[in-house]
Amino acid sequence: MRQIHTIGYDESKISRDIALLVLDRPLQFNKLHVAPVCLPASNFVYNGKRGVITGWGSLSENGRLASTLQVVSVPFVSVDECQRAYARDGNGAMITQCNVCTGSQTGGLDSCQVRHQRGKSGEQGT
Repeated sequence: MRQIHTIGYDESKISRDIALLVLDRPLQFNKLHVAPVCLPASNFVYNGKRGVITGWGSLSENGRLASTLQVVSVPFVSVDECQRAYARDGNGAMITQCNVCTGSQTGGLDSCQVRHQRGKSGEQGT
């Protein structure tokens, strides 16, 4: 297996934070654990829809990393709404048009460290 990093990754903005893995042998798809990723059309409008996010991130703020892949369904929000939410913490410039934002004004599950934070509208890296 080899890993191909995204061109243009910006750690300061956590922008274009994806990677592609090239496997040594084909995967065997099954209905339970292994399925292809379905990518939307380039003009797809995310706002108002839900998406599924996965990861091995922290289970709580400054907490331990997950030992099993985590999954959650989240609502998408506009990049403008996400920028406003991050601006309240002085981090609005972190969100760019390259981000897909999810979250809720009331908090809840997300893809990043804080799983039940109130008042944070957007979580990037979906």
